[in-house]
Amino acid sequence: MDYIQLSTQVVNGEVDALKAYIELKQAEKQIADAIKIVQDLAIDEADKYSGKTFKAFGAIIEKKNGASRWEYKGISA
Repeated sequence: MDYIQLSTQVVNGEVDALKAYIELKQAEKQIADAIKIVQDLAIDEADKYSGKTFKAFGAIIEKKNGASRWEYKGISA
């Protein structure tokens, strides 16, 4: 689903705002749940790359000190 298109349709009065909001909140929860499932495995994969910062899959990954955490910046489509 294209969430930007959905929001534009709401602004243009083509889609009910409450309906869209509920759909977006449901998607947000599903995405958060999916991230929790994948996160530790993704961290393990990131540990295979050398250096504190590296590029992968259109994103810049920065490894953080401590509990093997990392963040990404600048996903390019």
